[in-house]
Amino acid sequence: MMNYNRSKFRIVPFLLALLLLAACKGKPAESGTTSGTTTAPPTQSGNDTLSEPVGTTGETEPGETAPENPAESTLATSSPSMQSSSPATTKKQSTSSQTGEPVTNPYTSTEATTSQTTGATTPQQTSVEPVDTGALLVIGDRAMEHYYGVESALKKYGKVIGDIKAALPNVNVYAVFCPTAIEFTAPEKYHSGTRSQKWAAEVAYGALPDNVISVDVWSALNEHKDEYLYFRTDHHWTQRGAYYAYTAFAKAAGFTPYALSDYESAKAEGFVGTMYTFLGSNPLKENLKKNPDTVELFYPKTESTAQYFASGSLTNGVSIPVVSKNPENFPSSWKYGVFLSGDHPIIRIQNQTVKNGKKLLVTKESYGNALVPFLTDHYEEVYVIDPREFNASGKPSLNLTQKAKEWGITDIACVNYAFSATNSSFMNMLASLFPKN
Repeated sequence: MMNYNRSKFRIVPFLLALLLLAACKGKPAESGTTSGTTTAPPTQSGNDTLSEPVGTTGETEPGETAPENPAESTLATSSPSMQSSSPATTKKQSTSSQTGEPVTNPYTSTEATTSQTTGATTPQQTSVEPVDTGALLVIGDRAMEHYYGVESALKKYGKVIGDIKAALPNVNVYAVFCPTAIEFTAPEKYHSGTRSQKWAAEVAYGALPDNVISVDVWSALNEHKDEYLYFRTDHHWTQRGAYYAYTAFAKAAGFTPYALSDYESAKAEGFVGTMYTFLGSNPLKENLKKNPDTVELFYPKTESTAQYFASGSLTNGVSIPVVSKNPENFPSSWKYGVFLSGDHPIIRIQNQTVKNGKKLLVTKESYGNALVPFLTDHYEEVYVIDPREFNASGKPSLNLTQKAKEWGITDIACVNYAFSATNSSFMNMLASLFPKN
């Protein structure tokens, strides 16, 4: 377990550069119903930029080539690109403690093999020299964002979430800091010192007041780091990675999580995501294209209906599936959209069988999309909020301090991947949602 102490840390100065890229919208039509809901065209998202509204540009129909998602806001260093002299460590096949099946972490591979146990095709693990492009680190058929922790920004994260608790003292508030791929898949020098997301979580959680509950996602992921927790061609985690974050949340919240083997599951092949796009004209991107990701989908155990809304009035809702039953309808560049049909201002998920009086409010960017489906099995209602869609020029206003009381919220989970937690602009957006009344 991580030691969330409150000691001070030193930080190496660096240039914080926010790369803002346009948001795109895909339109793979779903058909039929999922868990009692009629499906609607999802909005392409997952880019987590701070400047553009979600899903406002470009549309595609099934069979067309969709606009490719830009990468998430990235913290870049002013240091020149450098190539590591340490080859990536060869990964070995491991066995999932949840399913008992072999699960390979296909991080640095370029050749495919077939598992004799499951029949599934997984890439052959090889040692590949990392290439640092400046903004990204590329290891064979995998690209990932560099991370640099900023102590002042991380402490602001703790303060903002502490202020949410102060505004709603009778609600359980959870801080869910989600590490990214480079923390577990790159040579040590790329995730040590202020690059360490374990360190970053300790600083952020150390700034929380005692009445906010921190969720140790880092340790849960580290225990399973040889599994397929992150995509190679995209900046998101897989739903398997999100599952282990769910188990950490369950531990913090005091309920028993389902085993991974309990879920109905499916797979969608051919995902080539944001990291491929973000490499631009770099020839290294071709290795990602030749070795696309597989998207695992795990369906909630209980039936729910879900709708998204443009504002806090919760009017004119559009039904969506919690997890798509038709992943083949999603374009190759946006298969992460199978979770919640992408990003939306507000999603309300109402469970048809759970009657425990508990209602959860989740604030998140796209990292939360793969996590929320697991949480729906434990709450009567789940409200999912994207802070980027409110309280800014041209966007509707939203006061979650009032709405949480109106909706009967009992629990709040602030789910942030490491870059959002280190981004003052995003944290300002989150803070604006919870004024002190």
